[in-house]
Amino acid sequence: MQEIKTLLEAGKDLGKNFPEKVEIANGSIFLSKKYPLKENPQDKSNIPLFKKFNRDKLREKGWPVNPGTYEIRDPASPVAVVCPAQNAELQAAAISYGAAISGPCITPDRGVELVVTNLISNPNIRWLVIAGKDSGHFAGDVIWSLSRNGIDPKTRKVIGTKCPTNPYLMNIPLESIDRFQKQIKVINIMIDGKENDFEQVKEEMGLVIRCCVQEPENAIEMINRKTGEQFVLFDIGSEEFEAVAIDLSIQKTGTYYEGYDRVGTSIHIDTVASAYPVAISHVVNKGIIGKQESTRMALDTLATQFVIHNVEDGLVPENWRPFGWMKDIETVQDYIEKYRLWVYLFPLSDVKYDEVQKRFVPYIPKQMEYAYGGRLTAYWYEIADEEEKKDVTALVEEYHKKYQINNPTFKEIAEFYEKLSKLQKKSFNQIYNMAKAVKLCVAEGFTGSYRNYMSLQTPPIDIKADPRQAHNPCFALYEIYPRKIKGKWQLDVVLLLRANDSLAFPANANGGIFIQKFLAWYASIDTGLYVHNAGSLEVCDYMFDKDTLEKHQND
Repeated sequence: MQEIKTLLEAGKDLGKNFPEKVEIANGSIFLSKKYPLKENPQDKSNIPLFKKFNRDKLREKGWPVNPGTYEIRDPASPVAVVCPAQNAELQAAAISYGAAISGPCITPDRGVELVVTNLISNPNIRWLVIAGKDSGHFAGDVIWSLSRNGIDPKTRKVIGTKCPTNPYLMNIPLESIDRFQKQIKVINIMIDGKENDFEQVKEEMGLVIRCCVQEPENAIEMINRKTGEQFVLFDIGSEEFEAVAIDLSIQKTGTYYEGYDRVGTSIHIDTVASAYPVAISHVVNKGIIGKQESTRMALDTLATQFVIHNVEDGLVPENWRPFGWMKDIETVQDYIEKYRLWVYLFPLSDVKYDEVQKRFVPYIPKQMEYAYGGRLTAYWYEIADEEEKKDVTALVEEYHKKYQINNPTFKEIAEFYEKLSKLQKKSFNQIYNMAKAVKLCVAEGFTGSYRNYMSLQTPPIDIKADPRQAHNPCFALYEIYPRKIKGKWQLDVVLLLRANDSLAFPANANGGIFIQKFLAWYASIDTGLYVHNAGSLEVCDYMFDKDTLEKHQND
């Protein structure tokens, strides 16, 4: 320990102070000064010349290119440090010892992608030291395996990692991984889960960093017995490389995945329209075939989540046809505008195509087990007395007739809710109550509110011992989160469906977004992110060909 302390005090130039051999990491790593770049220490003719990418240019370009939890220092430094398990003290120490950038990497997919893209955007970085403990998802092992083995180009899975969850890099091009492997050598000095002396771990990491920033004439040889690797540590320079900037923001990529697998995939994407084909592709690629209670066969993935960043544009996929007879996008647009309004924000309502008017119009079906709008605006309507049912039905019919052509505004919907509330004795309006709750949260400054949600499940009606007899709503829960971001209020929401047919995804998402917009309007705040979570995201057997069906049945 004292020997390492002395070396760290020596400053950047270790040439005159480095002993013949230093053991660290409990004897598993050896560092030795052997002048491997030339035969004669006094003869500098064999020392490679090296260049540096201009640090001012890197700063002008806003390096690092992607956001994250990290500290930065001098972009001319050749070494970066990742502490997978997020240790602020260790990360700060890495900077003080000379690292250009240091930070955690907790997740094995998105986190690793951010590490790769931020490092290859700085050609000066030639070493990556992985220090401290690995994260619970083995993100450190994913980085190390990526540097050694790369990824499977078909599945995008990192080869050889022991990560059991989601070591899939879905959002960066293969060329960027090739660049990462060529540009950067990864030094794995992670510790196991046993008790370790923190000061020793910190100082041993510091020594490795100091070795990496040495001038070529002071190069240090490193042998890592644990990994079987051998390195010559010095500042290599950046003469072979130019900066590669890969913007992973949703505005640039349109889509990025986290946790890409059959269970637990999160897909960040710009619009509903761009999410629709991704939803089908994901289920076809990752789903498994199963028999449903209706005896229908379907592929499905579980806990698939779409985070929609733009709720104003791209609400209707261009080639989406909810009904086979629809021939043009204008008809689809008319349908979705009526559907998201009447089916989600009004009780007892559905929409149908009127052949005379050549448009979709609202109506009350004669037989309806449940309606989303009913569960949202007249919850427990099923147990209301006949007088209440009659009055509510009459009010809804009045609005259907009044708004056959033009849709009601949010103000007119709020006026409807006021009238409805005067009729409701057993049933109650969840949407209107949540609108008032959001407005109250804003007024009272509840920036971390977490109690606002709407449930569409009515247990005595929906929960059955025999699931074949259960016909409960697919739309199960709607969570509402007003948040203040950088001094400005926005409304983020989460719609959870127990099951979501991919074909119905655009319609369901439009309904969820329309509720979000009404709630935000009522509270006079902006809409934020819309999160669409499908417990079972499915593609039914009638949507894919026999070859696809047979392939999944044989898997």
